[in-house]
Amino acid sequence: MKDRLSHQTFDFMQNMVDYSSNASAIWSTNKYCFVYANEKLANILGYDKEDLVGMKFSDALHPKDVDRSIAEYERNTNNGLSMLNDFPNRYIKKNGDVIWVIWKAAHNDVKLGLGFGEVVDPRWYQKIWFNIK
Repeated sequence: MKDRLSHQTFDFMQNMVDYSSNASAIWSTNKYCFVYANEKLANILGYDKEDLVGMKFSDALHPKDVDRSIAEYERNTNNGLSMLNDFPNRYIKKNGDVIWVIWKAAHNDVKLGLGFGEVVDPRWYQKIWFNIK
């Protein structure tokens, strides 16, 4: 029964990622890696979608953001929060460029070990929040 529910939940999350108008992904909450991503996220980060699957956050995050991001994520999930709104991170694109990504509406299902999140167009945030051209 649990395996069937886990599979149904993953299928549901996968549909949310596929049909999202934003860049989206599913991640492992205990391995800190991408499990599934849509083309929009892959394009923003400059990777093929398949390259993101299994990629650890620490391999994609800016080195100065890794410890802070993991600590903030664990603090929120350990306090029972399932939403991580406006969670900014710098990511290193495949070509080496740095880009800000702001995760919105990130939902975590700690029991299943999965999380889902979307980003709003990071270029908009760069201009408005960080004044980066």
